[in-house]
Amino acid sequence: MMVETHAQALVYRLLQLMPSSHMRASLQCLLALFLASSRPRATQAKTKSEASLSRFLNRYGWPTRKAIQTTRQRIRRVIDSYLSTHRGRLPIVYAVVDLTCLEKTGKYKDLAGLVRTYNGKRGVHVALLYLAIGPFRLPWSFRVYRGKSTATPTDLALSLLRQIPSEWCARFKIRVLTDAGFSTTELIPNAQKLGFEVIMSVRCNRCLADGSSIQQVAQRGQVVTLKGLDIPVAVSWFWRRHEETGAREALYRGHRGLKWRLPRAPGQATVGH
Repeated sequence: MMVETHAQALVYRLLQLMPSSHMRASLQCLLALFLASSRPRATQAKTKSEASLSRFLNRYGWPTRKAIQTTRQRIRRVIDSYLSTHRGRLPIVYAVVDLTCLEKTGKYKDLAGLVRTYNGKRGVHVALLYLAIGPFRLPWSFRVYRGKSTATPTDLALSLLRQIPSEWCARFKIRVLTDAGFSTTELIPNAQKLGFEVIMSVRCNRCLADGSSIQQVAQRGQVVTLKGLDIPVAVSWFWRRHEETGAREALYRGHRGLKWRLPRAPGQATVGH
């Protein structure tokens, strides 16, 4: 079955899940906005007002869990269909884990306890899992970070990784991509216990077990041990230009499924690829 057919069937199923005709129309309008623009805005809507779409996203009790389950079921059908016709070596599954902020201003009664300031940004902080399988790019799951004394971002990331279907874990090589916002000493060993490789960026001042920092590694292929992590890493690097600033930066890569991205500017955080 063609991907377009799967997508059309999914849209119709999600629309059927909406409790009222008004909510069905709002969802249809939102889907049209996302298809029409890479940066959709509620003000661009032709059939619904900005206030109506805002109420749909922030106040209405539409069946989120059922929508997620329905979407996952359809995604699994798409992947199964792809595998049944795929020839040659199976692609690597890239599991992208990220912590992002849905920025909020003002007061939100219904979001009490969820809106907070973290890393200088105020809003709802969400850990996301995004899967790349062959030609497909699939949002898979999310967890909301609820602050101190609750599950850490790293705990949330590991929880998300455990949601990858077991049959995919058995069939594919799964490579986790993440940035320096997660704990290297917690995420790397626990992800490897799940059978995954890890590609992860670190800060340039990340300490090694001998007290030096990763930016002092002088020889490509050198095996190093990070402070607090017993897994040795063979490090190599190459140079590139930063997409936004144009600054020259080094990207460090380890041969045991670990990739370290090192910016030239001390203390700068980076995003893994």
